[in-house]
Order: sequence, then C-alpha cells, then structure tokens
Amino acid sequence: MKQLLYILTVTNDGGVPIYFQTASGNVVDDQTHRATWTLLAELVGRKDFVYVADCKLATTEQMRDIASRGGRFITVLPATRKEKHHVSLAAGRTTKVDQVE
Repeated sequence: MKQLLYILTVTNDGGVPIYFQTASGNVVDDQTHRATWTLLAELVGRKDFVYVADCKLATTEQMRDIASRGGRFITVLPATRKEKHHVSLAAGRTTKVDQVE
C-alpha cells in the first residue's frame, strides 16, 4: 500500500490553513518539525509564536534546536521519556508535570 505524509499547519484563531506539504510515506515524520518550525518563523517574521505539535516533536534534538533559536512549543511527551515528571523549558526553567495515565 502506498502511503503519504500530510503536514498541515493552521492558525489558532479559527484553524485557517497557512502551510501544507505532502511527503512520501517513507519520510520519518519525527524529523519534519524543525523544517516546519523554521519555515513558519520565516513566514511570520518572528520566533516567539507557540508551535503545537504531536509527540513526534518530543525528541531531544528537535526540542533543543527549536528552543535554542528562541522558539516555544507545546507537545506531548510519551511515557517512555525520562522527563515524564519534569520538563525542561526553553528558558532553562523546570516545571513539575503530573503524569497522566
């Protein structure tokens, strides 16, 4: 079966699509977030927007990269992550997070 990966980015105020991309189903979707965030930062001309993404963003490499460039994000941390009790935020703060079963 042939597969496709759809990347759809919408605004917070009404879900208006502002970016769409299709990719081969062979593309690893946990590596698409940095490129999408970079494109959005260029598109809106700023980096302080909140990027909301699925758990595929939750790799140390991607979160560190976006945070190091002034980006902010919200994502779901899989229960397999060591950070399930504490989440290190971009500004170096640590916030207690209750684990949701």
